Amino acid sequence: MAAPWIERENRAKEALQAYPGGDPEDISATIVDLVTDLLHLARGLDIEPDYILSTASMHFDAEIEAAALNPMGED
Repeated sequence: MAAPWIERENRAKEALQAYPGGDPEDISATIVDLVTDLLHLARGLDIEPDYILSTASMHFDAEIEAAALNPMGED
């Protein structure tokens, strides 16, 4: 069984490949642009962008910590 974060990475890669504003020569800038667009969408849906960023950061940190404790993603 693949580590659980691999599925998350794969979904993100699919989103990035489908993103029309992407620059294959500068993947970092493309990620920033996609996140920025998502924050605009959140604001348009009356969701506070800071909430999105802080919650996503907490989830990411927790998943990184869990991966460090269980690097193979085994139950």
